[in-house]
Amino acid sequence: MSDLLDQLIDAAMDQIAEQGWANTSYTQVLQAAGLVYRDVYHVARDMEALMALFADRIDAAMLADAEAFDAETPVREHLFDLLMARFDALSDYKPALARIFSEQQRAPIDGLRTALRLERSMALALEAAGESSTGLTGQLRAKAMTALYLRCFRAWVKDDSEDLGPTMKVVDESLKQAERAASWLDKGPQGMRWPKWPRHPQTEASDGQAPDTGAGTAHNDPSNKASS
Repeated sequence: MSDLLDQLIDAAMDQIAEQGWANTSYTQVLQAAGLVYRDVYHVARDMEALMALFADRIDAAMLADAEAFDAETPVREHLFDLLMARFDALSDYKPALARIFSEQQRAPIDGLRTALRLERSMALALEAAGESSTGLTGQLRAKAMTALYLRCFRAWVKDDSEDLGPTMKVVDESLKQAERAASWLDKGPQGMRWPKWPRHPQTEASDGQAPDTGAGTAHNDPSNKASS
């Protein structure tokens, strides 16, 4: 099954890179791979099933290539490793994925389907980094991670460098922003209150208190005048 899946994925990505996702049929993929349907229907029945298997393979590579989980390591660093491992796993298919991404920006339904599949992948990344992806809070985390990943994916598609330096910079900056946002939200209502501004001097004076001019009390001390 693994060999057949490899053949199908490679043929599909070659076809998509050449003529786009919308113009690539499963029949064309089979012809390019030199296969017939009866040989592969138990592996992938159509293009949607094939792309789901491809996504599963990338998820597995992401989890396998990332650094081993360490509770002492910040979540942001784990997520950085996981996202970069994912981009490494995708590198051989970049031309095809760039075509898919470009087309889906003009096809909202296909884009939504991809986003929903990506959300499951990002839930895996969160769990691997030590963050829950279950419950309402976990689902919101997964949605936020999906949006973050898509931003990083745009940078990766345009990144032609060998070391992926520009992509790494966007991933790092995006995760730092997400970390700050999560820290702010974790404060709950306290974090969302307006700051307590200093009261106006006249208001303090009306309460029977001497207004604080910020200059201290030394200027009102007769001994200071005498000594000057």
